[in-house]
Amino acid sequence: MEIDTAGCNVLQVADALDITAQAGPLSPSEQVRLQAAQGFAMMMLRRASERLMDIGGASAFATSSALQRAWRDIALGSRHAFVNSSQSLELHGRQLTGEPLQSVLFRSVASRS
Repeated sequence: MEIDTAGCNVLQVADALDITAQAGPLSPSEQVRLQAAQGFAMMMLRRASERLMDIGGASAFATSSALQRAWRDIALGSRHAFVNSSQSLELHGRQLTGEPLQSVLFRSVASRS
């Protein structure tokens, strides 16, 4: 279910980006909402990968294990600034409460609005 939820979020974001790409630039609010959706998707994938490693046991951590490589890639990729779930959810909360978006990613967007 975690992987399915992540996939649904990613597809919703892709659909929203397809629509927006034809209409014009994203608003800061929409950009933050989509980033939060991506961050949530990554959080679900990280949880799922941790669960799979638990099921795989100690042998899943062998460097020859495809599961270990996928787990490591998800762990690393999910820490990228755009999909980092903690940062993304914080920005979404700031947007919802009217607080300034204090992130390098949003300085140029926030200054245009």
